[in-house]
Amino acid sequence: IWDFLCLVLVLLFLGFFFLSIIGFILFAAADISAVEWLKQVISYINESNENSLNPLNLALFLAFISVVRGIGFYVGNYFMANVGLKVVHSLRQDLISSLLYQPMSFFDQASKGEIVNRIIFTTNQITGAATNALKILVKEGFLLIGLLMNIVFNYYFQPVGLKINWMLIFLLVLTFRHSSISLSFLGVFAGMILDSLSH
Repeated sequence: IWDFLCLVLVLLFLGFFFLSIIGFILFAAADISAVEWLKQVISYINESNENSLNPLNLALFLAFISVVRGIGFYVGNYFMANVGLKVVHSLRQDLISSLLYQPMSFFDQASKGEIVNRIIFTTNQITGAATNALKILVKEGFLLIGLLMNIVFNYYFQPVGLKINWMLIFLLVLTFRHSSISLSFLGVFAGMILDSLSH
């Protein structure tokens, strides 16, 4: 229920959340552009007469990629951290307001350390897990989709390259599908271990 509550609270702050997604899309686009830059560098080294880019243009292209990647990384992480702090603040407000209406018997049964732990540590852990999971999902997801599109569109007119790259895409999707099954099992197993350690 905490995970669902945290996800609902993250979605309340949609403006900053979408700005962080735009930042992570910029970050992933810069990484994909770095692949294209490397292809141009290899083309320049192998066939310097046919390549239209000279070393100065390649260096400027790399500098531009680095700047866009840095801006995307900063914007994505800054606004995601901002959303995380707002979620922590909102969770703590809700927790403290619910503590104010608890009967005295609740405070006799619960230790002070447990109450403080719930207010400070648990809220930080929940929001950190939710924002980090969303950050990794968005950043790596767009990177994976972009690299797959790069493979498909760059080798569309080369039948031999297309055959090899379709085989690579098929193996990647097959591996990803089976790894997601094992990761869900490991997530449930880790949750059971954490529950047993917390009691």
